[in-house]
Amino acid sequence: MTTWEIIKYILIYILIGAGVYALVNLGILIFHLAKAIKSVRSTFDDNKDSIDHTLSVLPEVIENVSDITYNVGEITEKGKPEIQDILVNMKNVTADVSGVTGNVKSTSDEIATSIKKVTDAIGEVGDKTKEIANSVSNSLQRIGFGAKKSFFETKKDFLTRLLESIDKLRR
Repeated sequence: MTTWEIIKYILIYILIGAGVYALVNLGILIFHLAKAIKSVRSTFDDNKDSIDHTLSVLPEVIENVSDITYNVGEITEKGKPEIQDILVNMKNVTADVSGVTGNVKSTSDEIATSIKKVTDAIGEVGDKTKEIANSVSNSLQRIGFGAKKSFFETKKDFLTRLLESIDKLRR
């Protein structure tokens, strides 16, 4: 026997071994496939009544879905003008709301500014009133002190201070 014949037999044995291995795996695959088909068939047999009922009701369900689709299409087609009017009205309402909020903001800003001015003016009036009250009080104290000195000097101081207080009040 030559080397090529030996190699030929070795390759034939490898090929036969690979074929046997493939056939065994094919057998295992067919066994598992048969087991899965048996399980599916068992599930199908168990649910045969439910499947038959579903298949008997299916044409009615399909007809209802078709009717609903047709009705929705008709409603949509008939409602297009109203929907367009609603969209236009929504746009107008949105614009009006934006305008109102803008007006409210500017009005509230103006009110806040006016309130600030009023409080500032009240503060200034309070400050001036305090100054005048202090001036009158000081004048009255001076008048009282001047009355102790002499009658004529007190009368002159009194009139001067009274005129100063009246001028402050006028301002």
